[in-house]
Amino acid sequence: MPSENLLSLLREGVHAWNSVRNAAKERFRSSHSSSGEADQLLLRPDLTGANLSGLDLGEVDLSDAILDGANIENAYLSGADLTRARLQGVKLYKTYINKAVLYQADLRFADLSLCNFMTTDLRKTQLQHANLFKANLGGAELYRANLTEVSAIQADFLSATMYETALHNAQLTGANLTSTNLSRADLSGADLRYAIVVDAEVSEADFSGCSIYGLSAWNIRGIPRNQSNLLLTTRDDPIITVDDLQIAQFIHLLLNNQNVRSVIDSITSKVVLILGRFTSERKDVLDAIRTELRRLNFTPIIFDFDKPLSKDLTGTVDILARMARFIVADVSDPSSIPHELATVVPHLRTTPIQLIKLQGSATYSMLEDFYGPRGYPWVLKPHMYQTSAGLIQQLAEVIAEADNMASGFRRG
Repeated sequence: MPSENLLSLLREGVHAWNSVRNAAKERFRSSHSSSGEADQLLLRPDLTGANLSGLDLGEVDLSDAILDGANIENAYLSGADLTRARLQGVKLYKTYINKAVLYQADLRFADLSLCNFMTTDLRKTQLQHANLFKANLGGAELYRANLTEVSAIQADFLSATMYETALHNAQLTGANLTSTNLSRADLSGADLRYAIVVDAEVSEADFSGCSIYGLSAWNIRGIPRNQSNLLLTTRDDPIITVDDLQIAQFIHLLLNNQNVRSVIDSITSKVVLILGRFTSERKDVLDAIRTELRRLNFTPIIFDFDKPLSKDLTGTVDILARMARFIVADVSDPSSIPHELATVVPHLRTTPIQLIKLQGSATYSMLEDFYGPRGYPWVLKPHMYQTSAGLIQQLAEVIAEADNMASGFRRG
């Protein structure tokens, strides 16, 4: 059957085409791998350069077909079987090919721009140098597919499976890789500028040498195999490289957002962490300290230990403590924070801690271990106060040593 007859048959409709092909396949199976010339042509139909643009080919069987250079623009191939089909240089512009099977198909150098590949099986497909501009590959299966040097600018890979996918030197500028499984994928040298990799799985992925200016990579899961030499700047700016995707985002914010720099400067120079277990009758102390710190141009953050410190709360205190210029810790309650401070104090070598204590209140037996001769140099001897009013009146003097120590740490 000549290729022109194949084309005519295909244009008769999918039902006629699939019936004839299925019959040829059945004869091939029943004759134990031998068949006539016509059946041979149907088993691997040659439609090289065919014009199939605009055709409705939904669920068509084109497995093992040769379609190199064919024009299939604006066609409908939803649910089509293109297993092992050869489609080098094919034009599939704006074609619906969702829910199709292209397992081990060859789409090298193909124009797939604006195609709809949603939930399509593209496992082990060859897509080197293909054009996927604004293509929709949401939910597609791309296990071990080869997208080396593909152009997938602004393509949508939402929730796609790209396990062990080759994306070396791929153009992924502005691509959506949200919730994508990129485990063990090779993205080395890829252009990920302005791409979105939020909630993606990146275990053992290779991001070495990627351009990541403007990349969004929040809440990525897993640890990449390689994050070295990530290019943070644009091509026109001096080269800045980092070795961690999420640190890169933070540095980008610092370099390009004056507001972020101002906020960080404010945190590190003005924040004072207030720790204590303030019962209802002593809330006036807490409020008074907070008000006076504001008057002194500090930004108070209050952590009231109203329940035992859990592992999660310990981590929270540790983070807040590292952000603070210094800490004011009220140890008037012997069952309060002295015991709990033991979990964070040893690690705060550059965060001074000023202890305060209500005169006459019970003393924690090991309190002196924090500030005594064998204690920590950044923990200052408790200031004893008789009333909250007296404490507030002297607060500037009380915190002066801690403030000066913090300045010394920053200079040092």
